[in-house]
Amino acid sequence: MATSTSVTYLGETLVGGPIVTDQVALAADTYYKGMILTYDADNNNWAYDASPTVADTGVAVYLGDGSSRVLAAEGYDAIIKAGELMEGGFVDDSGEVVTLDEDIISILGTFGIHVRRK
Repeated sequence: MATSTSVTYLGETLVGGPIVTDQVALAADTYYKGMILTYDADNNNWAYDASPTVADTGVAVYLGDGSSRVLAAEGYDAIIKAGELMEGGFVDDSGEVVTLDEDIISILGTFGIHVRRK
């Protein structure tokens, strides 16, 4: 069940306002807080995707409990399914900050993830 959590921006590089989170199945991989994920309906799990599209079944952002997590097999963790996230908080699959282009910002918005600019 998704929960609505309100988080202030101070001290947080990703969350910029109210968010909706969920615990979901993740594919085996290394995850970093701020990674964009898409839902893989064939495998019933979420996985990193640097280039989500409007045709994706779902788009979310990895939240986790720490800055990163390695899953050797499919596992469960927290994702952000909707809400307001800071533009500078998104990272790639090596944990490096990425710059979002307008296409990605628009796609995130389609799925309820609104990018807050400073």
